[in-house]
Amino acid sequence: MRSQWLALTLKGYRLENQLSIDEVADFLGTSSSTVSRMENALTQVRRADLKELLDHYNISDPDTRAKLIELRDIAWRRDWWDGMVGTGQETTFADYAWLESRAKSIRSFEALALFGLFQTRAYAEAVIRGAAVDEDREEKITEWVDLRLRRQEILDHSASPELDMVIDESALHRQVGGPEVMREQLMHLAELARRDRITIRVLPFANADHAAYCGTFTYFTLGEHYPDVAYAETAVTRMFVEDPVKLDRLQTIYADLARAALTPSESIKLISSIAEGL
Repeated sequence: MRSQWLALTLKGYRLENQLSIDEVADFLGTSSSTVSRMENALTQVRRADLKELLDHYNISDPDTRAKLIELRDIAWRRDWWDGMVGTGQETTFADYAWLESRAKSIRSFEALALFGLFQTRAYAEAVIRGAAVDEDREEKITEWVDLRLRRQEILDHSASPELDMVIDESALHRQVGGPEVMREQLMHLAELARRDRITIRVLPFANADHAAYCGTFTYFTLGEHYPDVAYAETAVTRMFVEDPVKLDRLQTIYADLARAALTPSESIKLISSIAEGL
């Protein structure tokens, strides 16, 4: 995803300047196939080449240039989560983890299970074990649980993202892992909901007529120079949504869900009450 953003940006600049791939290749002193691979995110763009291209495309704004150079640097850099790709995690996971680490804000609607960044170890293990297939070995499940907990470190960073979550009430009553596991999880969720940069709203059973029937999703706002991205998954596929029209639709759906949900203080009371009843 990161390399694709840079590739699409460079291609857009070339087209705006009405230059052919051959002309850009001649300018860089390289082959047309290399430029084509750059614009399709199939090969790394050298820093020196990127700076020359930005000059050639008349991109003079210092902030824009700095952000594109930064994007080039992170597009091909290996972070700790990249090592998980190929060990049972799909390549989409690396992009998802990167989005979490870079987001200014994250909005999510969850209906079946609680948001991954909010899960306790016992709850996460129960969820992952329930979704595992027969050939998944015990050590792999443990590795995935450790990975999920490590992702939660961003909650304690000074620049942690603002988290705004709507949770369907059914997810609070579903006893994942049994009563003890669920009680611990709900108590943890109530504590998180009291943090300054975390807002949790519960969509109650009483408000059944809402847009949630479209499915669950997570919406990432990355800030200036980066596009918004949404993520959704089913049992057989995972997808990133970048189309502006679809993103606008998801923002509208989320706003409707937030309005239909309980207030944050009412939600904390409900979460705590359910925990006490277990």
